[in-house]
Amino acid sequence: MGCKKDTFIKEIFLFMISCCLTMIWAGPVSAAIYSIHLASYKTLDQAEIDLSKLRSQGFAAFVSEADVPGSGKWYRVYSGKYETRQKAAAAAEEMKRKNQIDKVFIHLLPRIKSETAVKAVRLKEPDRTRSSSSSVVVVGNKTSKRYHLPGMPFYNKVKTYHRILFRSEQEAIDAGYYKAETGQETARPESKQKQFSKKETFKAASNRQQTGDEAKKTAPQKKEAFKALIMGNEKLMPPPPKLVDAEKSKDEVFKEPDEKDIMEPRSESALYNKALDELKEKKYNQALTTFKEFISRNDTGKEWGQRALRHMADCHYWLGKEGSKENMLIAAEFYKNTLANFPDPRKENALTYYRLAKTYEHIKYYPEATRQYQNLIAKYPDSPYAPEAYFNIGQIYYTDGKYSQASESLIRYLMKYRGGVNAKKSFYLIAHSFYKAKQSANAEVWFREAQKKWPSIAAMPKELVLDYGFHKISLRRFDEAINAFSAYANLYPNDEKIKEVLMLLASAYRQSGQLSPALAVYDRVIEKYPDTKEANESMLAMASMGVEKPGIKVFRFLNHIHYYRDPMDTYDTLIMKNATGDIGEEAMLQKAATLVKKGQGRRAADVYLDFLRQYPQSKKVADAAQGLKTASSALIDEYYARKDYLAVAYVYFKSYGAVALQADEYPQVNKIALSLKELGFTDDYLSILTRYLNVAGDENIRNKVSMDIAEGLIIQGKYDDAQKNLNVLAAKTSVKKSKMMTEIQKYLAEIAYRKQEYDQAVANYAAVLRSGHELSDPGLIYANYARSLNERKDNAQALQNYLTAAKYLNEEKQKKASTGITYKEIGDLYLKSNNLAGGLDMYNKALASTTDKELKLWSQFLMGEIYLKMNKTDQAQNIFAQMKVASGPEGFWTKAVDFYIADSKWWEKYGNTVKK
Repeated sequence: MGCKKDTFIKEIFLFMISCCLTMIWAGPVSAAIYSIHLASYKTLDQAEIDLSKLRSQGFAAFVSEADVPGSGKWYRVYSGKYETRQKAAAAAEEMKRKNQIDKVFIHLLPRIKSETAVKAVRLKEPDRTRSSSSSVVVVGNKTSKRYHLPGMPFYNKVKTYHRILFRSEQEAIDAGYYKAETGQETARPESKQKQFSKKETFKAASNRQQTGDEAKKTAPQKKEAFKALIMGNEKLMPPPPKLVDAEKSKDEVFKEPDEKDIMEPRSESALYNKALDELKEKKYNQALTTFKEFISRNDTGKEWGQRALRHMADCHYWLGKEGSKENMLIAAEFYKNTLANFPDPRKENALTYYRLAKTYEHIKYYPEATRQYQNLIAKYPDSPYAPEAYFNIGQIYYTDGKYSQASESLIRYLMKYRGGVNAKKSFYLIAHSFYKAKQSANAEVWFREAQKKWPSIAAMPKELVLDYGFHKISLRRFDEAINAFSAYANLYPNDEKIKEVLMLLASAYRQSGQLSPALAVYDRVIEKYPDTKEANESMLAMASMGVEKPGIKVFRFLNHIHYYRDPMDTYDTLIMKNATGDIGEEAMLQKAATLVKKGQGRRAADVYLDFLRQYPQSKKVADAAQGLKTASSALIDEYYARKDYLAVAYVYFKSYGAVALQADEYPQVNKIALSLKELGFTDDYLSILTRYLNVAGDENIRNKVSMDIAEGLIIQGKYDDAQKNLNVLAAKTSVKKSKMMTEIQKYLAEIAYRKQEYDQAVANYAAVLRSGHELSDPGLIYANYARSLNERKDNAQALQNYLTAAKYLNEEKQKKASTGITYKEIGDLYLKSNNLAGGLDMYNKALASTTDKELKLWSQFLMGEIYLKMNKTDQAQNIFAQMKVASGPEGFWTKAVDFYIADSKWWEKYGNTVKK
């Protein structure tokens, strides 16, 4: 035992001596290394970005400083350190085979320089160049996908709702973020850089500057991206990456691992081999039974036992894919147990993680599926299933409606595996995710890039074509939408959505101004799918086009062009055929709108009213009501201007009385109310004003309407209600010092006058006249003021105000009736004061100022009375004779005159006797 121990110590001693000698001699022997040159940059910042990416992908990358004759200092990025050129070349060829590089460049580097170059440069650079330390907090912007390091201009300026924090710069890069002020590999187009940076790629080694022709080619791309960007306040994501080989993604698809391809040594157990053969022959139930028998045997070893368990899980997995959910759930448990009992790292576990994730994906348990794909990527990044895991994570987010996460994950997949088998589908899913997330600008960029790579619509996943068309319509790119819908109709003529697609195609033609093709498509729908919803909608669309654009030249073969040429007949046909439902309702509304357009407002109003009666529960009631009021509004303006108040009232009872009023309709409401008041329809006048007051928003208009309501109440004799309304108005601060206060006092004075509260009336009228405001009807105000004074027996002031009233009323020629009464009442005052000449003059003026028969006869009677008092019997008899002729033999005034004359004669004969 001691001898063995001595021997072991000697071996260790010799091993340590050899290691020391190797370390001493390694310097002189390996003074230089060979490395694969990947790229060159003008600045260290950009070189470090590429360096971080390469290291995150597992490359032994480093940066070396180089002085290039004629170009100055460059920072070159290398991968690997090899003792011989042959080893470096072999590694480079392997990278080229995997499409990781285009050309092979091997450089010989001094070992000391390659290891110290970056450190030396870092010491010379400012602190900002040393930003990749894991100890700093990196601030990311979720919208722009840029990260900011401490000391950078916007480090503390990223808004909270945009901000995401990373523990290191590498973590930010791994998450798909790019350094601020740089693009995917270069700066953002719109950022202003003080330092020009440039990447030396192998493809551009011989031509580092873009030629004028190339600039012209890229200009339209930038223009289109800008057009998409100005549609909203969206920020563009990093531009789509260039694919290494787009053809690969065009022709290949990921092939799920099949048990026929299983490469494992044959077992010494015939039973195991039999079970494996049954699995390969897809006899899953038999294979399960045989594997169970194999595991139950006492002589089964651990290694072969774990293989059997994996294959049993596979049997359940394939049975589950055939439709058995129960087997799929069992497969998930088998895979989980396998991973628990045979932990990582194991090469076989990569497939186990993949199928466990697929199992959860199949049963739509998406969070767990995503987690298992992430486990696969983290633990077996070089596995052939890792690319599909990256893609499937994005596709799961897409399927689950998490479109922002879907686009980010799929972009990460494309960045890592440029030209992978799912690249084409990824491009379209990213574009569609942006569309679903309402990021139109980003959607447009990715759709356009996908179309450039795969121009045929047939290359697009079928389920995306319709939304692609919708997206193009939203951008008003109707020609591209037409191409999409046309391709869909041709590729899938028997698809269940074909009628919808044809309608979209016709609509796109119509919106683009291509009306003849639109009519042709609508005609085709009617011809091929008669009596369907789409056929009716096509008829409706053709009729609408006939109203908007009559006289279009159309194709001869159209069998249903009459729907376009006779829109009114088409509307009537649809209304009769579709007594209920959306088509009939829309046809009726379009018919009414067409009548309005033709200037047939009354007919249009009748159609709108029919709609409201026939479809009271329709979702389009508001449209019909608005259409009705639009048609009625024009009629109201026309009739009111002609002072045809009865016609205005007719329109009101037919239209505005049937629908709710809106706040912005005061002009029409006011015209209707004034017309109703002129006609004496006070109840209706108050009704429309009260309805409008409930919706009016403007304070001044509300006050005006409240005043008008008080006026209506006064007309109806509801003085207390009117007074209450006026007092509420008068209490408002906005009213107290305004002209409206004078109007309120005027109405309060009139209420007091009508209620025979003459003292209050006199006070109120006096306040109105003292206000200094211009009065709307001064003649009537002075007249009522005079009457109130007259009732108080204040005859002198009454006479003075009567005369002022007469002056104003004489100027307001439209108020003849009020003028006549005022003159008659002045005459009465003169007569009371025995001013016979003044009274006679006023009665004459009353007679001339009025058309009222009764007022005329009263004035004549009083004039006859004055003439008798003036002993002008002939004039009196002449007037009385005229009255008796006008009244007739049995008329009231004939009898009144006869009685007055007889009474006068009696007093003349017996008056003195009575006095004695």
